[in-house]
Amino acid sequence: MKNFSKLILSVFLLLIVAQNGSCKKDSPEPKVVAGFTFLWNTTDYKIVSFTSTSENYKSLSWNFGDNSAISTETNPVHIFPAAGVYTVTLTATSPGGVTDSFSEDVTVNSPDPEVIASFTYVVDGADYLKVSFTSTAQNFETLVWNFGDNSSVSTEINPVHIFPVIGVYTVVLTATSTEGDTDVYSKEIVVADPDGEIGKAMVWLTKGNKTKLFSKEADLSIMPTNTTTYPVISVDTATKFQEIEGFGAALTGSSAYLFNQKLDATARAAALNDLFDPSEGIGISYLRLSIGASDFSLSEYSYDDMPAGQTDYLLEHFSLQNDQADVIPVLKEILQISPEISILGSPWSPPAWMKTNGNMRGGKLKTVCYEVYADYFVKYIQAMQTEGINIAAITIQNEPLFYTADYPCMEMQPAEQMNFIKNNLGPKFQNAGISTKIIIYDHNWDNTNYAISILNDQTARSFIAGSAFHAYAGDVSAMTTVHNAHPDKDLYFTEISGGTWATDFAGNLMWNMQNIFIGTTLNWSKSALLWNLALDQNGAPHSGNSSTCRGVFTINNASSQITKNEEYYSIAHFSKYVRPGAIRVSTVVPQSLPNTGVVAFQNPDGTKAMVISNYSNETKTFSVKQGIRNFSYSLSGQSVVTLVW
Repeated sequence: MKNFSKLILSVFLLLIVAQNGSCKKDSPEPKVVAGFTFLWNTTDYKIVSFTSTSENYKSLSWNFGDNSAISTETNPVHIFPAAGVYTVTLTATSPGGVTDSFSEDVTVNSPDPEVIASFTYVVDGADYLKVSFTSTAQNFETLVWNFGDNSSVSTEINPVHIFPVIGVYTVVLTATSTEGDTDVYSKEIVVADPDGEIGKAMVWLTKGNKTKLFSKEADLSIMPTNTTTYPVISVDTATKFQEIEGFGAALTGSSAYLFNQKLDATARAAALNDLFDPSEGIGISYLRLSIGASDFSLSEYSYDDMPAGQTDYLLEHFSLQNDQADVIPVLKEILQISPEISILGSPWSPPAWMKTNGNMRGGKLKTVCYEVYADYFVKYIQAMQTEGINIAAITIQNEPLFYTADYPCMEMQPAEQMNFIKNNLGPKFQNAGISTKIIIYDHNWDNTNYAISILNDQTARSFIAGSAFHAYAGDVSAMTTVHNAHPDKDLYFTEISGGTWATDFAGNLMWNMQNIFIGTTLNWSKSALLWNLALDQNGAPHSGNSSTCRGVFTINNASSQITKNEEYYSIAHFSKYVRPGAIRVSTVVPQSLPNTGVVAFQNPDGTKAMVISNYSNETKTFSVKQGIRNFSYSLSGQSVVTLVW
């Protein structure tokens, strides 16, 4: 019985062992971890020593990322084939076959100090065409000198060079290290008699008393040194602001009518050349058109007018017929003179059947017409393109917050304009492959929130190029306010008119400079456009009840005589020598020149143009300094000058 009990106990224990496997469990294998550090050789940067920091491994495998053989050393020393960035991978394997990998980018570069190019120079006292150059370059193997005068390059360390003629030369030194790294240093040097001129600056002058009207004056001598005691206006072309698209006015229906119907072919060609030819005339580079009728059209019309009570959602009656009489023929003549001119289209009203009041005057755009009105814009741009006329930009609505006028107009609040662009016009342009810029607002400086609120919408802003402003209320600084809120979006100034309310030539000239031309460009505008390009002696033709406006030209409707108004001279001071693509550059005006407006530009061809306006009544003498170039000028009170060099 005792033996039987022992047997039963043994069987019971065997069953427990069978059920639970084994009473003894193996210890777990320690986790394998791969890792390394490395160190470059101080005499040969291609040699790199690696030190494994791996743990719990049986074997190591190194891949150096340069197509070389795998290494199984613990702490290998590897020679890389060339400079570069290599991904080195270490794989550690445990005794039980478990692996872990660690990778790190190893930069194989020359430890040589950075190569630096620089030089000084001395002009020979006896022969100012002879210049001695001294290299102050560091850590180089070779030097290459380019003297900027089409002569052969020099590889001397300290060359002596003889320039062919006096002038300003940009000398470029390129230093190259033993590893092929380069550095470039350039400097403008004056090769001239220290007391002699190094160039000329052109002068175009308009005086408020009309004794000079955009008159070409004697050139100024540009000197290498500034020995005057006059206040200095500094120009820095390295500090850049906005790119200019152009300056001009609006070719309204009224203006086109006067050019086309009141001037014969010879007089019209002369007038248009005067306005648009950059060589023989003042080179107007930007035009505004009304999309349909404005207050300066011969009648009220859209491009899809329908009898009362009828609609045309398919735009089957769309036609440019009303513009075929004068606007398009004159525009085609302008394009023959200035093929690259920029054109902005702005509507005063959609077709009446699209509006809540069924009238070209007042009302709003019906919500159900948002889509067809977007189609209307597309059709307009495509129809003008068929005529050979490229519309560079459009605004959505002229003066959207003034909708009680006695001429075509419409109310459009910012939320409405945003929704129209966001959900209709932007996508329609995109789907039609239209690159015409969409510009918002197009109203006075006294409201900045209109544009800012629309641009705050991320979807709407993706379709928008910028904002446009008029100057009938508010201050020009509003444009900078909008720029600061959305610095990635452009700004345009698109309308102001002169008129019978202001007839003083000098006062108007100064106001235009301070607010419109110098003022808007200093506040980020890419354009400055006035209103009618031409009106008659009565401020006509017009579609409203009355007009007190003045055109850039006055064309007498009886004699066809042309009078150039202050608006013409205001435009001329900018349009002729500040060409499309010019960049506004920094100017610093000293406090000793109060009441002086200054703005400067660098054209795509490298020429500089500076416009200076003396708002005071006293003559002011000053010096202009741009780099090594210096010249001086005296400007009468109430006058404006354009300086070009």
